[in-house]
Amino acid sequence: MDLQLPKSFTDHLIKQRGDMAKKWFDELPSIVQKCQESWNFTLESNPYDLYTNFIAPIRLEDGQKAVLKVGFPGDEGVLPEMESLKYFDGQYSVQLLESDAT
Repeated sequence: MDLQLPKSFTDHLIKQRGDMAKKWFDELPSIVQKCQESWNFTLESNPYDLYTNFIAPIRLEDGQKAVLKVGFPGDEGVLPEMESLKYFDGQYSVQLLESDAT
């Protein structure tokens, strides 16, 4: 799977996180593919500016539009964000449809 990541995104993370970022970029296609297989969605072209996490528009099997977010490993903000989204369950925030903290 070719994710076609923006050079500004990869350059920024490699500058900030070094070899850890390079390793994550190598693993990212298989992570996204695993998500696709588990949650049955189609990855659409990515119009988003990326900074620290991978974020891309997706289309679910039923045609619904959604967003996939894959957090950078070790980013402590991702787990509390998932818990908050679960708690609010679409009220005052976006709705978390699925999550995997592994």
